[in-house]
Amino acid sequence: MCDFFENGWLLLHPNDPTDPDYVPIAFDNEAFTAPTSWVRVSVVNTVRQQTTSGPNGTRRVEQRGRLAVQLFADVDQGGLDLAGLADDVRKVLEGKAITVLDEDTGTTEQIALFETSSSPAPTDGRWTMGIAVTTFLYQSKA
Repeated sequence: MCDFFENGWLLLHPNDPTDPDYVPIAFDNEAFTAPTSWVRVSVVNTVRQQTTSGPNGTRRVEQRGRLAVQLFADVDQGGLDLAGLADDVRKVLEGKAITVLDEDTGTTEQIALFETSSSPAPTDGRWTMGIAVTTFLYQSKA
């Protein structure tokens, strides 16, 4: 999911600090130097539920979660920067599907991405912050 987000984000925000649309991405547990605006991406698995019965390897398991994109911009710039970044998260993720290969079985699975909701977050004095959260669902064999 992070690769899918990064590929879509880079279409809107090239990875070139000289580009006026440059807004880099930080991922969990990776080194990062922050410019004036940036986003951080986290995958949060929430509910996992077995949906069918049967022998091992044939049961279906449903996994739900949230793809959280934290938005950061310089303080004292108003809310348009964050609103624009939230809209860009929607463009990249909302209503999309990601096809992934299950390396154990050689089959493909779909990750369905649903609605994206956004809201402001309190400032820490250095950054104006917001968050855009996209829910997802996928099924796999267990």
